[in-house]
Amino acid sequence: MRKIRLFSIAALALVMAACSSDDNMLETQSPAANGKLRFTATIEAPGTGATTRTEYTEITSGDDAGTINVKWKVGDKIALVHNGVVDEAEVKTVDDVTGKATIEADITGSPTDNDDVYLAYPADAVYSAEPQSPLPFTPNSTTFDKVKSQDGTLEFIQNNLDLRMGSGKLAVSGDKATLKESVSIPSLICIWKLTLQDDAATPNALNATQLTFINNTDIQAAAATSTGKSEYYLCVVPSFIPDASGTFSFEATVGSDTYTFSKTGLNLTAGKYYQSTVTMAKASVPVTAITLNKTETSIKVGSTETLSVTAVAPDNATDKTYTWKTSDASIATVDQDGKVTAVAVGTANITATANDGSGVTATCAVTVTPKLYSFTITGPYTGNQLVVEFYEGDTWNDMITKYSSTLKKIRDKWVGFSTDGIVTDPNTNKWVEVTDQLVPNRAYYVE
Repeated sequence: MRKIRLFSIAALALVMAACSSDDNMLETQSPAANGKLRFTATIEAPGTGATTRTEYTEITSGDDAGTINVKWKVGDKIALVHNGVVDEAEVKTVDDVTGKATIEADITGSPTDNDDVYLAYPADAVYSAEPQSPLPFTPNSTTFDKVKSQDGTLEFIQNNLDLRMGSGKLAVSGDKATLKESVSIPSLICIWKLTLQDDAATPNALNATQLTFINNTDIQAAAATSTGKSEYYLCVVPSFIPDASGTFSFEATVGSDTYTFSKTGLNLTAGKYYQSTVTMAKASVPVTAITLNKTETSIKVGSTETLSVTAVAPDNATDKTYTWKTSDASIATVDQDGKVTAVAVGTANITATANDGSGVTATCAVTVTPKLYSFTITGPYTGNQLVVEFYEGDTWNDMITKYSSTLKKIRDKWVGFSTDGIVTDPNTNKWVEVTDQLVPNRAYYVE
């Protein structure tokens, strides 16, 4: 079994932290709307050396190589989940130097000082405040469906799947609220940069139009492109993988072929950025239907005929070898190249079975007929000639019927030829009786 090279280059910079309450002075806040508390807090930049939050930047050189940096953007929406209520905070300002952001919201539900609060980004990823392990809220199913319909780019992940969640305590005074202490809001996702290649002695890049990541039989992430590429960025949500000790596999679609890789047990950590080269083998594609070049045929005793097989569905089946069998070897035999040999008169079925485990078969009915012989009779007086064709087992009576204009019965016992005389058996030097069988390779004459 080939092993995937999996390694963490650096922690994905998807962590934000709230400042202490000293930075969130309640007395400086603007008034809240009627019946609501005015919430204001300053949150730290997600990581050092950040660029923009909605435009991930992959650092490829220097001390920070192998990291992805992010930064808040004005207008970002963050859900505040507390007391069974979901409110929405908005990033109002971002400090270009420090990366710190100020978020504001009018919160409802009559929270009190020291209440638990969960911060979730993006806000529209939260479906409701009903608890669901391992999150303190129910995630929007549409958001997680996007994990299975990615396009393999970092841009898609940053715009659709930048998911994170943290918790803290509310500080409430009158109609104003902030965060009581620092809050870490880690990412729920990890990002995987995958380079695809085949398992040839000198590997070739696999330009796949689709890449699927599977845990046992469940799809955990999938991405597709219209033109195909060998490098994919894939977002995975580790906390939603049901069986971390189970079998993990990748499936890549390359043209009409499928390539696969699998291993048992895989430890992915949220907030990490991984880079891996995945060496994949072409998957065996079983046939679902096959045909023979003939469904029935007729051959003579002692002759041969070779049957051929066509896999008609799918046409890219990788195993196109077959096992051949005969229903009656006393009538017709068959070798493993499909060559049929007629043994004796009768009917036998020749069957080809695909060797890929599908059990798909195709059958040809073979009718074996007697072997055809011939010889020439020449009249000694007229010089007339007759080519007599007969099958093994035919009698001279059969020939008299077949060649009635030339052969005839004489006194219902002997075989006559035209007006030249009676047919004689050279082995016995006796006239031939009409009930005698014709003997192959014997030179009959007329006298």
